[in-house]
Amino acid sequence: MTPTPSSDSTKQAILNDREVLCEATGYGTERKAVYRGNNKIIRSETDDVTLDATVYEGSGEQFDTLSSETIQDLLNCLPDHWDDVDLITETSTMVEGQLKALGYKYSTILLF
Repeated sequence: MTPTPSSDSTKQAILNDREVLCEATGYGTERKAVYRGNNKIIRSETDDVTLDATVYEGSGEQFDTLSSETIQDLLNCLPDHWDDVDLITETSTMVEGQLKALGYKYSTILLF
């Protein structure tokens, strides 16, 4: 059987072949997560905290399971200056209006 884009084998090949970055923005301390396969880290630069976990399909995740080498490898996937709060970028009035229409409520909208 040839795998289709929605098949589990194709999805697993994609997940194991690259990192997926996620970020929490808008409320409280900014955090970023990196996923590769079943491995996951969550990093807060501000709090200087890194959590690691193994993700299990259908049964959640278990924390403190990754080796130091795997954690460092995933940390290396994060941008160098991802928590730079001094970065200011001007946005056009049109773009700012579109972002506000999408629910962004900050008086200053930063684009990276």
